[in-house]
Amino acid sequence: MDVLFNSIDLRDLLSSPDRNNSSPFSEPGLRLLIDCLQVHSLHIKYKVRDYILSHHHDFPSLFAQCSDAVSNSEQLSGQLSDLLRLISDHPIDVEICNMVRIIVELSKQLRPVKVEAKVQ
Repeated sequence: MDVLFNSIDLRDLLSSPDRNNSSPFSEPGLRLLIDCLQVHSLHIKYKVRDYILSHHHDFPSLFAQCSDAVSNSEQLSGQLSDLLRLISDHPIDVEICNMVRIIVELSKQLRPVKVEAKVQ
């Protein structure tokens, strides 16, 4: 698979001792370059095909793992949506605020009774 990661140097494909690197390509040079690139492309395709064929037994488990990951993420997304819907439909913080208001109001109502009882 190293062939896939190496860069292609056009000068290597058209190596000629009398070639000036700054001069443009001639028509025959361009045709030769196209042919060389096609051969190089076929070489890469064969390497990829050979790699896939030699690792054929690994792909089913890889695809199964990908499928499981997608399924788990969809399930997690559903659970998160349910939680957000629960919180937004019935916000607990509103209930807590209401309870605190009730407790504060009841505390205010009970304080004067205790103070009045001590004064009398």
